[in-house]
Amino acid sequence: MMEMEYSALAQIYAHAIIDGTRSIEAVPVPFRSDTQAALTQLQSNK
Repeated sequence: MMEMEYSALAQIYAHAIIDGTRSIEAVPVPFRSDTQAALTQLQSNK
């Protein structure tokens, strides 16, 4: 399975959401779709 690459910032936001220190609403709008995609990928890798 090929892993998608997301911006480092989107990955940081996704980790923060998983850690519970940030919500998707707190992510700046331009990064939300990448962050959501990175979050989905992180959750499916667990």
